[in-house]
Order: sequence, then C-alpha cells, then structure tokens
Amino acid sequence: MRPHQFALAVLMVFAPLAARAQEAASWTAQYAAYAHGLHTADVTTDVALTASGYAFRLRVRTTGLVGVFVHSQLDSFAEGYWHGPRASPLRFESAGRAGGQAWHTLIEYRDAEPLLRILQPTVDEPRDPVPATMLDGAIDNLSAIATLLRLVRQSGACEAAMTTFNGRIVLGFSVQGAGMQPLAASRHSPYAGPALRCDFTGLERAGFRRGASTQSRERPRRGSAWFAPVAPNGAGGALPPLPIRMRFDTAWVGYVTLYLQSLTRH
Repeated sequence: MRPHQFALAVLMVFAPLAARAQEAASWTAQYAAYAHGLHTADVTTDVALTASGYAFRLRVRTTGLVGVFVHSQLDSFAEGYWHGPRASPLRFESAGRAGGQAWHTLIEYRDAEPLLRILQPTVDEPRDPVPATMLDGAIDNLSAIATLLRLVRQSGACEAAMTTFNGRIVLGFSVQGAGMQPLAASRHSPYAGPALRCDFTGLERAGFRRGASTQSRERPRRGSAWFAPVAPNGAGGALPPLPIRMRFDTAWVGYVTLYLQSLTRH
C-alpha cells in the first residue's frame, strides 16, 4: 500500500469515530497470550465506560503446557469515576490462586488516597516499605488502563503519565504515541490493519525487593499496544479504538504478546 493510500485508509477508519467519542460503551474482549511461541494464558476483559465513570474486570487463566505445570487464575475488578481527564478509583479487588497459594488484594480509596484493606499473602517476598507520600494520587492498574482507553477514544492520542499501586509496588507509568502503523496479520488473531501504536514504560518507585541490585531497580518495564476500531462479533458498527494487540515485558517469562480473539458488545 502506498503512503497516501494508507493515510486515506486511516482517515476512513477513524473519522466516523469523532461524533461518537462521548458515547457510552460496554464490551467483552477475549485475548490469547503467547510467550516464546507458546499459548500461555487466556485473558478476558469486561469494560464499561460512561461519561461519568467506568467499571473494568480482568480475568486471567493459564493454559496449554504452562497451565499444566503452573496453574494460575486471577480475577480483578476496578470501578471509579472521572475527575477531568483522570480516573478517580473507588475500589480495586483482585483474587485468585498462583503456585498453589491464594492471593487476595483489596484497595479502597478515600480522597484519592489508596487504603490497603486486604493483602494476602501479607509478604510475597521481602520488600522495602512503601512511604505514604509515594501513594498520593496513585491508582490501580485497571484504572490506568481505563484511563488510556478513554483517552484514545476521545482524542485519538495516547500521551499520559500515571502512578500505580497494586498493594505492594508503586510504579511510575508513562505512555507515548508512536503514530499510525499497518499491523501485520497473525495466525493468532483475525484482527490486523491500520492501528494506533502506543508505547508504555513502567518504572518501580517504591516497594523494591530487598537485596535487588541497583540495575534491577532501575530497569524499566516496556511494552506497546495497538489500537483500532473493531466490529463486534455478530453485527453492529465498530466500537471506538480498542487494543487489538499488546506486547509487554514481564519478570517471569520475558515478553508476552496478547492477541485479540473476539469482541462482544453489551
């Protein structure tokens, strides 16, 4: 495809979204996660975005050969409202099992301050305490993703900076737009074509593992997400841009890529 043809295709895809950017949207998206060529997990997101707030549920289940040896499952939920361009969470809860052990985290928010109500196991590994001053304005990971989804659907851009707290670690999270790109087709997903690439970086700021080297503490966690409008399964017009592919670095298996498998509008 020639450059001017690609630009025209992008305009034809995204122009109709401007008039619908403020509409409420609710959907379920299913992803397959791959690492080193292996299908490692299935990921399901249930998302509702309105003019006043959001609700976000994330379910992760290991599968394939990985699921045989390391069976893990995790259900997480966040809800909150919008305070200008930013998310103001009300509650975040995550529960499941990993490595034969139960995990449960509950964070409630008061005046934008995260209050840790439940943390199980209490200590996953020895870590430095998180100073209270580091938690000012910190939000949970799902609220951060909801913020990015709203930003992209409203403006077609993805420039943002947030601080996240998962009950153990404080991360500085930044997102930069890398422009429109032709996303190549993959045998792992039916979704490809023109997509907005957003690159993100997470850097630990507090809750460091004790004994970790300076190099390890300063190592950024990088990733990318490609957004495009997607027509739900069955019928109906395309929803505003959603992640059709994501790639990010993990501390366990290196880079993991998520491929969108299906989308259902509610």
